[in-house]
Amino acid sequence: MGVLEAQKICSRAAELIWQFAKIVEKGHTFLAMNLTLPIGLGRWTRLAGLFFLVTNVLPLLSAGQLSREQLRANAQSKVKALSLRGAEILAPTQREEQLRADCSVNCSAVVDTVGGKTVSDELDAIATSKADAIDRIIAEMQILLDDYIVRAIPTIGPDLDSASVAYDLGLILEGVTAQPPQAFLVRSPKGNSIVVFYGLKKSMMSTSSVLRAYVASAKGLKFSDSTGSDMDDYFILDTKELHSPRIGEICLLVSGQMNGANGPNIRMRVFAYDGAKFRTVWMPANEWGTFAATVTPDGFSIDGQLYRSDQQSHNAYVLATDGIYLKTPE
Repeated sequence: MGVLEAQKICSRAAELIWQFAKIVEKGHTFLAMNLTLPIGLGRWTRLAGLFFLVTNVLPLLSAGQLSREQLRANAQSKVKALSLRGAEILAPTQREEQLRADCSVNCSAVVDTVGGKTVSDELDAIATSKADAIDRIIAEMQILLDDYIVRAIPTIGPDLDSASVAYDLGLILEGVTAQPPQAFLVRSPKGNSIVVFYGLKKSMMSTSSVLRAYVASAKGLKFSDSTGSDMDDYFILDTKELHSPRIGEICLLVSGQMNGANGPNIRMRVFAYDGAKFRTVWMPANEWGTFAATVTPDGFSIDGQLYRSDQQSHNAYVLATDGIYLKTPE
């Protein structure tokens, strides 16, 4: 808890105690958490009631009074702290720099005479250890994001909209995602859902793609399902909502460029969510080139130029209840 937050809670505590004292002095009955304190009680009993108020009622009131903006600010602060911790993990140590200098001369040189490990082995072990640590940080971030969405997003009224969810995630994940997060509202007989998509940066060359759904109920949002790992380590991510032929289902066309590839290596996927589960509808082989997707009334089209070629490509696809089909050129 920050100093400012603690000051606010203490100020609220003083205000409640003062209000309680005025109520008691006027001879009224104070009701809180099923506690009744009539004026006829002695001074020490009333003081005990004040103590109960501060130690039991106030913490509950403080927790329950956190607004969506406060929850968002808390999540943003924690994500930023995790991001800084990740940067510290990825920063090269003195040992790493020495090993890399040695590797520039001879990566096969033995550095551990007992275990027989070479310079290359040591560098690989360090890289693996760091990757595992970053994966744990990404998992912590996702827990924070799940907690925020479940606690902060109302499910009744106009606030359950994709734009506000995408806006909140954009603030929370500022500097952590390669592109702004996207969110979609799904209206299904199984219940309304929010679907979110974003790519968390793990390092300069690696990302973790997240496609998650949360279903609404009378008690709020709850996690439903996830997918999207097929797009890990792809950058310039883009998602377009297609017109699903199934009622209560959303279809998303996701595309991205492989990081580190010697040229624009593009992957495309179509994921569907029916209010309960995700399924992969379309997973073609990667293509080399620059492409643009356009949503059509019955599907989508892909236009582009093949890599290192003047050849232009145009393919139109139609969504059916049993899959996606390539249209025959007219």
